Amino acid sequence: MNLSIVMTSCSTLLAMGMMPLLLYIYCQGFPSVRNAVPYVQIILSLVLTLVPCGIGILINTYRPQYSKRVTKVCEENEGQTDH
Repeated sequence: MNLSIVMTSCSTLLAMGMMPLLLYIYCQGFPSVRNAVPYVQIILSLVLTLVPCGIGILINTYRPQYSKRVTKVCEENEGQTDH
């Protein structure tokens, strides 16, 4: 996998535990901050990163002919956007 995808996935997973910990440490005197951790957005970010990558890995593993076709189409479109 790409290093950027792995790093994004790791940081998103770690955010689920580190954000509440840091909020607890830094905001002990503020009772209104107890429910401030955006778990839904963190999980959504993780899903939106890992699902397309997983689909791409599965396509590349089980249907490499489709992977070559998609790569070819993407390369053709990349050349058209460089006007």
